[in-house]
Amino acid sequence: MPFGACKTIPPRTEAVGTVYGEYVGTWTRPGLYCINPCGFEWQLVSLNNRAVELSAMKCADSAGNSILVSGVITYRVVDAARAVLDQGNALNSYVHLQAQAILKKVASQYRYITYDGTPSLITEQSHLGEQLRGQLQTAVDVAGVQVVSFMLSDLAYAPEIAAAMLVRQQAQATLDARRTIVSGACGIAVDALEDLKSRGKAIAPNDESSFIKNLVLVLTGSSHVTPTIGMA
Repeated sequence: MPFGACKTIPPRTEAVGTVYGEYVGTWTRPGLYCINPCGFEWQLVSLNNRAVELSAMKCADSAGNSILVSGVITYRVVDAARAVLDQGNALNSYVHLQAQAILKKVASQYRYITYDGTPSLITEQSHLGEQLRGQLQTAVDVAGVQVVSFMLSDLAYAPEIAAAMLVRQQAQATLDARRTIVSGACGIAVDALEDLKSRGKAIAPNDESSFIKNLVLVLTGSSHVTPTIGMA
């Protein structure tokens, strides 16, 4: 038998064979094979995990803000025949293009960040990874591919709005902090009144409102309190 008819399959590799363009079978076990070379073509397909990086893409979140998103996909071939016959050497490109479309679609369903506890791109990245993986798996099933993971690798506002959105985030953070401070100060004032009563040092009803007002003012003020002593 001619030397060209000897074919080798390395570990974690499968071979897809065609004779004059017609599929004749898949060789799944590593080893040396002697095959009639007449019209025969042999294509090796690695079963190892492959990583595809999606560079930063501009899209809009659910509020219409321009954002940049990028991701990393890990996948492997589980059906060598489908991968070769359906996609050939374009498998990586096929997965890449499908992943880009799905990443943009999923990113557009959430806001970049929220302040009311609703899901956002910032807070739901683990859930987003499962959603991205599931949708990409559906899209690439035809190519004999299993998606191992699909995760966001970078997320940011687009440069043209980044400065304005940073100011907005800082303002929102300041408001949230002030709400927490005021709520805590009111609780402290009420607790202080109750504590004084339990110690037999109750404040006269007419003075309670003044006591609460002054205590809340001190607790919520941004400057340090300066003690004063009244002089007769």
